[in-house]
Amino acid sequence: MSAAAKTGAAASSPVLPPLRQDLELIEAAPDISGARRWLIYDPVQHKFTAIGQGVHALLQVWQDGLSIDVAIETAWERFSETLRPVDIAQFIGFMQANRLTLEAPGGGWRSLAAVAAKHQSSWASHLLHAYLFFRVPLARPERFLAATIGKLSWLGTRRFAVAIGLIGTTGLYLVSREWDAFRATFAGIATLEGAALLGLALMVVKLIHELGHAYVATAHRCRVPVLGVAFILGT
Repeated sequence: MSAAAKTGAAASSPVLPPLRQDLELIEAAPDISGARRWLIYDPVQHKFTAIGQGVHALLQVWQDGLSIDVAIETAWERFSETLRPVDIAQFIGFMQANRLTLEAPGGGWRSLAAVAAKHQSSWASHLLHAYLFFRVPLARPERFLAATIGKLSWLGTRRFAVAIGLIGTTGLYLVSREWDAFRATFAGIATLEGAALLGLALMVVKLIHELGHAYVATAHRCRVPVLGVAFILGT
């Protein structure tokens, strides 16, 4: 298409709105069918949105004010991706609804200010919320996770899963043979030393559990900016 033709198309079809400049596009692990995927990361809301190859091609040709018709043709010329106007319109609506564009519909920055004012709570409700739920950040683990995930890749193999299943089944079988002796060990929890050891064991297990979440997120190229403790209702 000539430059004049593209200009005419831009005048006759809707245009792409400007996107926020702080958004990040991160390549993610392929889906179950092997198709490539990406993540749109919003650092303000700390949210990830998974997209496929079609939307990725659209974002690669995205320009503020570019006609949708021109974007469709450019995506086909550069990436051989077939995009439909209705799909692009739905994606634009999604981006605007999640405030990923610079100007939200219906008032621009004023609508954002109105939403912020609506969600602003009084000092009493803020105090109640802080009592019911608060978080204590303890570490920023991204460097540690990135440096160690390669050495722990075997944890995600089928062989390891089978080994864990066999160990668990064997443990249940052995406990069933000595059930009375196993029940007798619970009496030790009532002592101060037993309660302290149980609390320590739970802390270690919980830490390993949360690290598992962190490593899976890192493997799928999601950010893990903070590792900490959340208190809910004082628990």
